[in-house]
Amino acid sequence: MKSVFSIVVPIYNSDKYLSRCLDSIVHQTFSNLEIILIDNNSIDNSLKICQKYQQQDSRIKIYQNPIQGVSSSRNLGIKYSNGKYIYFLDSDDYLDLNCFEIINKILVTNNVDLVFFNYLGLVKNKKVNQYNLNTGLYLDINEVLSTILLPNLGVVWNKVFNLDIIKQNDIYFDTSYSLGEDLLFSIQYCLKIKSAYLLNKSLYFYTMDNPSSLMHVNKDFSKRRYDLFKIYDNLYQILPSKVKDIVLSEKVSTSADFIGSDVKDKKLYNFYKMTIKKNYKVYKENKLRYSLFKRIKVVFSRYFSYIYSHIYYFIYSILFN
Repeated sequence: MKSVFSIVVPIYNSDKYLSRCLDSIVHQTFSNLEIILIDNNSIDNSLKICQKYQQQDSRIKIYQNPIQGVSSSRNLGIKYSNGKYIYFLDSDDYLDLNCFEIINKILVTNNVDLVFFNYLGLVKNKKVNQYNLNTGLYLDINEVLSTILLPNLGVVWNKVFNLDIIKQNDIYFDTSYSLGEDLLFSIQYCLKIKSAYLLNKSLYFYTMDNPSSLMHVNKDFSKRRYDLFKIYDNLYQILPSKVKDIVLSEKVSTSADFIGSDVKDKKLYNFYKMTIKKNYKVYKENKLRYSLFKRIKVVFSRYFSYIYSHIYYFIYSILFN
């Protein structure tokens, strides 16, 4: 019998969090699942933990990926998935135990191509950082694209995709990028669909303070930053005209996020300054998309960048070093 959902979990040195993650899958109230674990050359006990769970649950399949990177592992997961729908879960995070029961009801009732739900961030196991989505059926994909382009909503782990649409349109994660590949994948997928359902319920819990996750393997932070802006440029070329200006606004918003932490890299710092200056007029037309705190950051980055970035860097260094 074909599974309804294929759950793909890329894994890299996640033994501290992995049991919590896998428990949240195997104990789902909806059980018609295919569970695909992709180990990415972990050097801790992650693989042993996977094998232990596999012995206890026949739905689990384990594959090893010799090519480092979360995108490569997710692509391997797409290759081996056989469910009607596919979902990508990070190994240091976990799900609400009713997640797939809730999503299955939405899919049965609405027959949509994408389900997009909310999440909570976790810092030292404290729940923070909730976003608001407008729950309901969306037939105007421009509205969905606009929502995905909001800060921190371009990730794939708050979305369930139709596997046939992915495979028929050759939609895969671009392994040449080290940051923002989730966003690119989500947008490319949405350009091929006709309907989506957005759910303002937090079904995912995102660990924000794990330094050894696959998302942190690439230590070339300059490359990662530039990669994200290359993706913005790519999106600007492929998105409908109604959504293009939002990409430019995101470039401003993202530059304001990074300018403080990257102030010691003069090339990057100047790049952010120029990006904000060049696209500031467009950003102002879309600024109400962003929180008040975000808008204040953008203003300070635009008009008081030197003072703001150095104060930001000082505080950032105390908190994270």
